[in-house]
Amino acid sequence: MTKLPLCTIALAAVIAPAGAHASDHPLDPLSYQEIWRALELIRDAGHMNRETRFSQLTLHEPPKRDVQAWRPGAATPRMAYAVVRQGKDAFEAIVDLAGNRVAAWSPLAGVQPNWSGDDYEAVVDKVLEHPDFLDALKARGITDTTFLDCDTVPPGYFGTDEERGRRIGNVRCAEPRGVRNAWTRQVEGLSAVVDLESEEVLRVVDDGPVPLSATDGDFDRTTLKRPREIPGPLDTRQPLGPGFEFDGHLVSWQNWRFHLRPDQRLGAVLSLVSYQEQPGRPTRSVMYQGHLSEIFVPYMDPSFGWYRRNFIDAGEFVSGGLAKALLRGRDCPDYATYVETVMSNDKGRPRTVPDTICVFERETGDPAWRHWSSEMPDSRKSRDLVVRVGAVVGNYDYLLDWIFR
Repeated sequence: MTKLPLCTIALAAVIAPAGAHASDHPLDPLSYQEIWRALELIRDAGHMNRETRFSQLTLHEPPKRDVQAWRPGAATPRMAYAVVRQGKDAFEAIVDLAGNRVAAWSPLAGVQPNWSGDDYEAVVDKVLEHPDFLDALKARGITDTTFLDCDTVPPGYFGTDEERGRRIGNVRCAEPRGVRNAWTRQVEGLSAVVDLESEEVLRVVDDGPVPLSATDGDFDRTTLKRPREIPGPLDTRQPLGPGFEFDGHLVSWQNWRFHLRPDQRLGAVLSLVSYQEQPGRPTRSVMYQGHLSEIFVPYMDPSFGWYRRNFIDAGEFVSGGLAKALLRGRDCPDYATYVETVMSNDKGRPRTVPDTICVFERETGDPAWRHWSSEMPDSRKSRDLVVRVGAVVGNYDYLLDWIFR
């Protein structure tokens, strides 16, 4: 069953356009061509071949003091940050795009890089050939693995001898026949612990057979016999355009100014938030930078297959990006402005994902302030600016809102 946690951050401010230029500001995201340039420089430095995998490739921010001192027209430092895997070895890289060089290449010791797309299928074939796993499936009445959906996920780290120095994954399976939502058809009580680097099945953990659920948990529109109708459509229009303005990734709304950067791991990064109380008066800094740091999901069930699900959603499941495309007119109003994100895949190659952030103004019909008196009754209309990211990890959908007033 899909859960829909809502994270709402009430601050106040503005957002960025879909067509922002990549190097107008030190905090702008890496462009499509900048990501390719970073890859070329890593290759030219001898650090890359066809087997190289990237857990991250994103902007390396300049120091805060340099960002605050920067003025339009000044030189814009452009650096890329990458987490790179070469077989069993992992490295952190800093690439100087302006200087056309790899500025730093540092081995990572004692830690594991973020999960990548290849990891989700690692060692699955060997698990489905392992006699202990096949016997456990048979005990559950499953003798044909043709249609099983199995994947390898990052378990929580508990510092055991088995885990230390290894890239460990847990393989779980589901029987998806006839349903769209296979999360209701998990093969419960059965896991395989695997080493992704040596491609070994370390052990099979069987907590005992559990009957396969017969529940139909499909939740798409076609499964609803009587969807609730909403009569009388609401039509919100802005004939003079939105009340916010864009200048690259720098945005303004009413008295607020700030910079917005789409980010593959974090979804959205808001920086340099400031407020000007009155025209002609100095702008007051409110926040240097704010973003989602992490989504920590510990299940805490004592059974092996569940307490090991101790996920760090934003930090571990980076493959494909945290934010997914929003549905126009459903996730956000028809009149919203949408922002795209340039993301890199496991090989570091960029792709553009449209509509990952939406920005819109809304009026709830509530007053921001009111007072009635016979001399001068007054009520002041309330208007919000909403910045929304739709994050998806597995069967979890997160709507992350910044609400500015």
